[in-house]
Amino acid sequence: MFGDANEVREATRDHYRCALDDAVDSVAPQLKEPYLRATQRSSEDYRDAIWAVADAYDLQRNTSRIFESYLRITEALEAQPFARSKLLSILNRLKDERYGSVLKSLPDRKGWYEFRENMLRGFVRLIAEQHGIELHDQSADIPRQLTARVPHIRPRQAYRVPQAPKVRFRGEPST
Repeated sequence: MFGDANEVREATRDHYRCALDDAVDSVAPQLKEPYLRATQRSSEDYRDAIWAVADAYDLQRNTSRIFESYLRITEALEAQPFARSKLLSILNRLKDERYGSVLKSLPDRKGWYEFRENMLRGFVRLIAEQHGIELHDQSADIPRQLTARVPHIRPRQAYRVPQAPKVRFRGEPST
């Protein structure tokens, strides 16, 4: 909006798209390079798989949830999805250096993946948004949880202001 030639009082979708393009262009090469190595293939399969891994608030995802995201993304792209077994094969290749080494498996959890670099996850989300795919932030679906309970005050009880304890020295008479 700041760089707009006209006086602007309200942000538009064009302002957002321009800012998004600037953000993607300004990303450090160490984040771009692995993503490009992973996605510059003859098909968009690897791109769609990476987007599916980034399609949630949680940093670590299992293959079931990734596949659900993949199906939603291909539907939005109006593309034909491939079988789950092919997605699993792609996810495993994305751990390899030839494919940018963008993902890693969790050592003690079979079928769970995370981005090798969390900043790369953010970059992937920007790229998807740039292509018109809004990745989910499912944190809105998580029910709120209480972190501390306020003790219930019975109607006859009144709130008492905390006070410092009265101190008596040895030999002093109590008052």
